[in-house]
Amino acid sequence: GVSSFGFGGTNSHITIEEAPQKKIHSKKEGWMPVCLSAKTPGALSRRLTDLYQWLISDFAYGTIDDLARTLLFGREHFQFRACFIVKNMNELTEMVKKVLNGIKVDRFFQNDENLTQHDSQNSIEKAKMAIINKIRISRKNDDMKYWKRLSALGELFVRGADIEWHVLFKIKGYNRLALPGYPFSRNYHWFVQEKAFHEPLS
Repeated sequence: GVSSFGFGGTNSHITIEEAPQKKIHSKKEGWMPVCLSAKTPGALSRRLTDLYQWLISDFAYGTIDDLARTLLFGREHFQFRACFIVKNMNELTEMVKKVLNGIKVDRFFQNDENLTQHDSQNSIEKAKMAIINKIRISRKNDDMKYWKRLSALGELFVRGADIEWHVLFKIKGYNRLALPGYPFSRNYHWFVQEKAFHEPLS
């Protein structure tokens, strides 16, 4: 609620509630890149754990399209990155679980080391645009080529490339999901007070 108290003695109170969520009918399935990133390797690991806990909780909702585009367009992409190429929420849940248990899975890419580009930025850009153009052509023609090229794009993403995801997926027309927030580091800093120095009285 909102309360206002005036100097003249006039008080007003308003009770409000959250606006109803606008439902958008996005597509239910289809190959999508689920991208996560963080500022440190530890934070990236916690983001994976938080995502898994959300997926198996009662709070999980929406489609893989909603989830992927929420992460692509509603989150900033940091230095340490991970990417899943999946077709539905159930597949993503199983893949994240295996990754957290240290099991190697296909269509998962991660770079939790400091990003050191061995290739020139020009070659990365050329490779990225070539893949994007091929994806746009093969999207409806060949399912296998589509997810393989999407995987190649995911590999470039974790290597630090800035992908123009809006070229492949619309920025509008999906339900933005309420996903777990960024796991900030819990660093404790104690203030140490030095002993007071008293000059001798003369």
